[in-house]
Amino acid sequence: MSKITQTYWPYVMMAYAALLGLGFLDNIRGAVFENLIEDLHLTDSYASFFYVVPSTVAFVTSFYSQNFIARFGPVRALRIGLFFMALGFFALSFQQSFEWILVEAAVFGFGFGIVTVAQNVAIGFSASEQYRRQLFSGLHSMYGLSSLLAPLGAGVLFSLNYDWRFILGSSAGLPALVLISSFFLPLKPWILTQQSSSEAQTKNLLKVRRHILFFSLSLSLYLIAEISVSSRIVVYVRRTLALNSEEGTVYLTAFFICLFVSRLFFTFAPLKKLKTTTLLQLSLLSGAFLYTLGLTVSAWFLALSALAMAPVFPSAMDYVSDVFKEQRHIAMAYCTAFASMTVVFMHFSVGILTDLFGLQKALWVGPLSLILVSVLLSLEFKIINKSA
Repeated sequence: MSKITQTYWPYVMMAYAALLGLGFLDNIRGAVFENLIEDLHLTDSYASFFYVVPSTVAFVTSFYSQNFIARFGPVRALRIGLFFMALGFFALSFQQSFEWILVEAAVFGFGFGIVTVAQNVAIGFSASEQYRRQLFSGLHSMYGLSSLLAPLGAGVLFSLNYDWRFILGSSAGLPALVLISSFFLPLKPWILTQQSSSEAQTKNLLKVRRHILFFSLSLSLYLIAEISVSSRIVVYVRRTLALNSEEGTVYLTAFFICLFVSRLFFTFAPLKKLKTTTLLQLSLLSGAFLYTLGLTVSAWFLALSALAMAPVFPSAMDYVSDVFKEQRHIAMAYCTAFASMTVVFMHFSVGILTDLFGLQKALWVGPLSLILVSVLLSLEFKIINKSA
């Protein structure tokens, strides 16, 4: 992969806008999840398929979309992904049975899987090395912004007496708007230079991919903590504090404010003297501490845990770019694919644990996963340092 000396901003703009749409749809589900459960009279374990199905489809799609994205370019892939995301959300708002809702959720998951990979590839192939770290931090800040806007929008619509179906259906307008706007961007033709590889290079690539696989699997466990809060905090405070939908979304909004502010801080203050590996460990362990306080002292600490967890994924992408270099696009694809797989496991396991032991005990998977990720990444960092 040739060195990029000048940032190509249309690709960056497209990636940022696509993640804004993805994040909004991804997180507004958490704001309406309890209403969906009550309206359709679902158990927690069965309702978890509302997350499990699209996450499973997203995993398969993201894992196998690498060749398509490399051949046709990230922008064309983003357009296709945005189309299916919007279509899935718009269609599920008309469904009355949960089974058909899951079908439309799968359509959304198909687009979701494409966008999660293509947005990172767009930055990786268009950002100059001088600004790459900041642009990745800014990219994930867009997710934080959309995560903040989603519960706010849901809260406003709930206060106007709109139901969860209308909220989900109207949300499809955002990715649709991004899709339409993309056709007005001046885009250069997508050309990917194919590199020949010798037998030695092939063996080295296999060795690197083993490290990529271990790192991706380890990092994906982090999402158990982040997604368990964003998807369950409204349900948690409504059940433990007897709050209504509007009051419950305040906690979710606070979580995403913390997520956005923290990532925005690292966008403009990258703290280059602080090693990426050190920042990752500090974020994971402090996140586990705040998550634990949220389950034992006050639910507000669940919201504050976002301040600590926010730098994890952007820092991981920066680590991938530095360590895996020419293979960074493969590592990014693996990270997003295994993240989708882990989200499936999280929603399914938390749903079952909630039915068996209650939501408060089920959410202990969050801090435990953060500690486990810290241990696994410590092992990976030592192996990489020895082989360097």
